[in-house]
Amino acid sequence: MRKISKIVSSISIMSIALSLWIPSVSKAETPVSAANSSIFGPNVYVFDPSMSASDIQNTTNSVFSRQEKNEFGSERDAFLFKPGTYNVDFNVGFNTHVAGLGQNPGDVNINGGLNVNANGIMATQPGTSGVQSKILP
Repeated sequence: MRKISKIVSSISIMSIALSLWIPSVSKAETPVSAANSSIFGPNVYVFDPSMSASDIQNTTNSVFSRQEKNEFGSERDAFLFKPGTYNVDFNVGFNTHVAGLGQNPGDVNINGGLNVNANGIMATQPGTSGVQSKILP
């Protein structure tokens, strides 16, 4: 069962990374930082517990400001959290995926909050944002 879970997680991460790479999509307005300088491209942000909470907060706020009302837009973003504990409180907009990269669901904990608010936009649309793994305590 664990082997299947690892395979599904790996496939999920790869599909996120591949779906974010579309040549015709404009570059992200969020500045390049340590979080999005990975091999996955500028719209995939990989956070680790050694990063400051304010840097993570600023990055997530910047992406949210682009995606808050971008329900039918072509841009896609992903926040990937390495195992550990994060003291942040952030919003998730449309077309944004959030995933914990731990082997077990409790390996990634976000103390604070992860909010999905559409502010009057049709929040019932499926598939516009997603959260994977148990990342809240």
